[in-house]
Amino acid sequence: MSTEQLRSGPRELWLPVTDSMRLYVRDYSPRGPSSGVPVVCLHGYWRTSRDFEELADHLTASRRVVLVDLRGRGQSDRSSDVADYAFERLVDDVKLLHSALRTGPFVIAGTALGAQIGMWLAANEPGLIAGLVLNDSGPESSSGTNKTMAAFSGGEECTFEEAVDRVRRQYEPQCPRFGAEDWVRMMLRAYRRLDTGDYVRDFDQLTNVDLVRVKKLFPTFWGEYEKIGVPMALLRGENSGFMTAEIAQRMVERNPNLQLTTIPGVGHPVFLYEPEAFTAIDALLARVDARHAG
Repeated sequence: MSTEQLRSGPRELWLPVTDSMRLYVRDYSPRGPSSGVPVVCLHGYWRTSRDFEELADHLTASRRVVLVDLRGRGQSDRSSDVADYAFERLVDDVKLLHSALRTGPFVIAGTALGAQIGMWLAANEPGLIAGLVLNDSGPESSSGTNKTMAAFSGGEECTFEEAVDRVRRQYEPQCPRFGAEDWVRMMLRAYRRLDTGDYVRDFDQLTNVDLVRVKKLFPTFWGEYEKIGVPMALLRGENSGFMTAEIAQRMVERNPNLQLTTIPGVGHPVFLYEPEAFTAIDALLARVDARHAG
């Protein structure tokens, strides 16, 4: 694997995916004896791998966990060519990551875009995928909620206080019990600090340009979802409009491999540090580990 290792802790690596683009990868080794199938975490369209840090700390008690910033997000390289951000290229990157890290079959924990990549791979490359954690995401979502999220995904620069307020206004209707520390925590997951001291959403706005083509190519992922034959866990936020209760119920009815858990007090996404989320993911991984034992 042609990568550069930086320092101790989780191995921080750059995986070349084109002649000019590298993915930022954090590879966590298990703290104790490894007894479980590895987990690869893939974030949403406008997110970064920081969304999975608490989950990685929880899971590395017994298994390898890999966090990835997809192209144009977080610390991964940006491009001036929109073709570099095509959905198909992102799928290819995960296949390349699988070969590079030599994990064997792994579980994908995915949010929105990450869940779509996971469903496509589980349906079309079943030997790669041992299971799926779908974070308030599935074969389709509510268009109204998509528009609301898009309103907070622009490339405007703002102060620390303004960034926190934007996050609060976006999530407060879904997370009424959250307080000031929660909003700061969520802002730091999604924004990066510039040299000026201001903050901006931590993704390349050019990544949005391909969305119209992708939505025509994949108006839904029901066809892929119904072919999936590995254990799946759907974590639905109780207050989510992105993953409605009706969509979640259809998912249960249309694939017997899915187990649904509703996470109280949150919407989209589930933040993946809730005790109920840990319990549901642990149960899914126990099912996967049992299938791969020996």
